[in-house]
Amino acid sequence: MLGVTSLDKAEIADWHWRIEFEGFMPIAESFRNSSVAMLHRALPGPVNYEQIPQLAERGLSRLRQFLCDLDEQLRDRDFIAAEQLSIADIAAVVTIDFARIVKVRLDDRHPNLLRWRSAMAQRRAMSL
Repeated sequence: MLGVTSLDKAEIADWHWRIEFEGFMPIAESFRNSSVAMLHRALPGPVNYEQIPQLAERGLSRLRQFLCDLDEQLRDRDFIAAEQLSIADIAAVVTIDFARIVKVRLDDRHPNLLRWRSAMAQRRAMSL
């Protein structure tokens, strides 16, 4: 799941980082700055912070760009990194599914992601 060769490990680590920071974090940014449930809780921790609607919009913009970038990465590929199923694929499934919380779903602008996500759904571990 983390790669075998040094090059594989580096590519997987790079994409895992990108998925977390360019995909998942924008979802959190958007959610925490737009959800009524997060009113006065725009940042985690013991101090209350007000929501900033512009940060919610920025998060959505960042997420949309990330999905386009990831779609391009998956052109002619079965897996995100190193030609193998990896932690990057797992993190991406979670991120893409979690994007629903900010009402972002894959569509016809993401043909490679749709193909990849469908293939991921067929894996035995996804049905447990």
